Amino acid sequence: MVRPSSPNGLLLLPSATVPGPLVPRSWAADGMEDSELLETILNACRKPSTVSQYTYKWRRFLAFADQRGFTPVNPHLTWILRYLLHLKRSGLTMSSLRVHVSAIVAHEPPLSPAASFFRHPRIKLFLRGLNNTFPDRKPIPPQWSLSLVLRAFQRPPFKPLATVNLRLLSLKTAFLVAIASARRASELCTLRCDPPYLQFYPDKVIAYPDITFLPKRLFICHHPVAAGRPVSSQRFARWIIQVITLAYEMANKPLPGPIKAHSTRAMSSSAAFLKGVPLENICQAATWTTPETFGNHYRLDTRMRSSSAFGKAVLSFITA
Repeated sequence: MVRPSSPNGLLLLPSATVPGPLVPRSWAADGMEDSELLETILNACRKPSTVSQYTYKWRRFLAFADQRGFTPVNPHLTWILRYLLHLKRSGLTMSSLRVHVSAIVAHEPPLSPAASFFRHPRIKLFLRGLNNTFPDRKPIPPQWSLSLVLRAFQRPPFKPLATVNLRLLSLKTAFLVAIASARRASELCTLRCDPPYLQFYPDKVIAYPDITFLPKRLFICHHPVAAGRPVSSQRFARWIIQVITLAYEMANKPLPGPIKAHSTRAMSSSAAFLKGVPLENICQAATWTTPETFGNHYRLDTRMRSSSAFGKAVLSFITA
């Protein structure tokens, strides 16, 4: 198999297999034993989602390099700093900038100076300076009402369950799972519906994700065109937005600004906190390593009360 090569003597691998498409030519040119297998194993070090993210960010860096007339492979450090400033001015957060640096490093030749940019002291100092000069703005808390949506589930067209159509049943289930778990849409789409990944108990249901297996996903498409196919995280997020929008239409109330599916994490964790769920349990449910993550994004103005289960507390958050 003949593969295209770059001018600097590096093999170019398909972007669909690895985020960093550059592998030393010597692996193939020297006829190394099992070179193809070694290459494949190294290329499998990142998940497909990471590959997709890195590929998109690398293409953005290529466009930046093309506009300014410098070589993107093994660029000078100054160009990296200028690119980071360009990204920050475009409104990206500090965490996004770090992912962009990782994507650039992943696409650089392994032994080049650019491959160590992420550990470069000047990059670290520059990122710290960017954070001090242009601090990330605190996101606006979600304005939609959780109790309004939950009340909508208690009447038609979401009830009775025996007559609810498949679309509304899917939307309702997706929202309840999202709000009771405080997880991201990408995580919820990996839940499986077969044992031992789905376990029923008298008072609860435990679902475990499995990102390596597709056919038995818990959430599948209800539309006739794609019926039975696994739901993507983007479609799952649209379901959440559709549920909130429909609930406000049923209540004859206008939507309080733009709705984001990710806001269910903020809404559910805040509701659980107000219901007395210990902060430790909230962080565990939302996969936050420290309480500071919760404290930096939500106003902690209510003291914790009695302990209760996270999901039950969230679903019982219906105020008069």
